[in-house]
Amino acid sequence: MKQASPLIHWPAGLEPHNVDVFVQNEGWIDAPPEIVWANLIDAEQWPSWYANSADMRIEGGQSKLAMGVSFNWKTFGFPIRSTVVACEPGREIGWSVDNSEFTVHHAWVLVPERGGTLVITEETQKGAGAIKFNIEQPKAMYNGHEFWLSALKARSELMARR
Repeated sequence: MKQASPLIHWPAGLEPHNVDVFVQNEGWIDAPPEIVWANLIDAEQWPSWYANSADMRIEGGQSKLAMGVSFNWKTFGFPIRSTVVACEPGREIGWSVDNSEFTVHHAWVLVPERGGTLVITEETQKGAGAIKFNIEQPKAMYNGHEFWLSALKARSELMARR
């Protein structure tokens, strides 16, 4: 297992050493953290540039993700409800999912680096549904996050050139 980022604030019980599934991806984006951050918190726009998201709806009349904001969406074909439980604007955002099949925490950290942004994304999962999905599709979560990072990179770099 890769070493978890010490920059992420994990909810109790969902730390990488405490879960059934841990996935880590990272990449460098030639855009400042402000642009990358703006794309991450504008969740209602994700389906327009990240094909593994659909039917996005932020609750409570909010237009952007922020601490305590919940949102309903589909990813990997599953309808889920996520709630932002960690948020340091411009640096870290993390949302959790808790249902009868699995408990998840997905975190993103932005680190200014070389005139751009190092993006670290990690996800932990617990529960029968997480184990089953990981056995049936062991590379799906890693590949999905790689695709998400690639799409975030393309969108953020395009916005930075404008």
